[in-house]
Amino acid sequence: MRLLAGMTFIGAAVLGTADAHAVDISGIWMGSIQCSYGRGSLNITVGRDGSISGGVTNGTITSGSARGRSVRFSTTNAFGNVSNFTGTIVGDDMTGTYRQSATSETCSWDASLRTGIRTSQSSNPGKDPEPDYSRLDAKKKRAAREKDAQSFLTAGAAAAQYCTYADQMTAAGRFSQAAEAFRLMGDSVRGAKADRLAKAASARADVCQRKQRAARAAPGKKSQEIAKARSKDTAKACEDLADYQKKLEKAGQLELSLKVRLQAKLKLKCR
Repeated sequence: MRLLAGMTFIGAAVLGTADAHAVDISGIWMGSIQCSYGRGSLNITVGRDGSISGGVTNGTITSGSARGRSVRFSTTNAFGNVSNFTGTIVGDDMTGTYRQSATSETCSWDASLRTGIRTSQSSNPGKDPEPDYSRLDAKKKRAAREKDAQSFLTAGAAAAQYCTYADQMTAAGRFSQAAEAFRLMGDSVRGAKADRLAKAASARADVCQRKQRAARAAPGKKSQEIAKARSKDTAKACEDLADYQKKLEKAGQLELSLKVRLQAKLKLKCR
């Protein structure tokens, strides 16, 4: 669950009374679109003001906004085809549906937060990550950032235990958040260490993704190998039975030879 900085937000979250509009969903979200004709990619940026920019495969966002946990945006491609997207945000994930002007089919889409550093911070690194920090004195501000940084590190380490693309990217995002917090504290040493952790997790994400794909392909490959092995065994058995049948014919045991031939055709499908 994303940390909500500032004692007012934290207290409200604990009590379950936080306004949905207080949740910070700004950042870069990446995912996919799925329809009967195939799949595509999605890459959008949500600003602190709720604005949405970016696009999908063969489409650019022309308008959109995020309010609370609801997301709406529209895209247009080179052929003038307009797609209208709607979705819901739960934690660090978005899911929803969309329809194109060229067809009445309802398709689906999903996305996950891929950056730990918010767009408002990356565009202005010197800006406090949360406005509530400005209400604290220097000592309390540093303590709050220290707490956030440690929380991000803990969350990153927890996600990094699992070798999946999503978990490693989550870990990279959390480590990046920790690095930003450390830099805003003036702690360049720990900031650099957190950056290295983020880069390592990001690199491992690709490795884990390849392993996941290999694991998904393994059952099919194994089945093919088994089928091939069985085919070879069957061919060898057919050859052996054919030789045995010829021996029976030479020995004058025509009736037994015929039975062997019929059994070979019925059970092993020998020619």
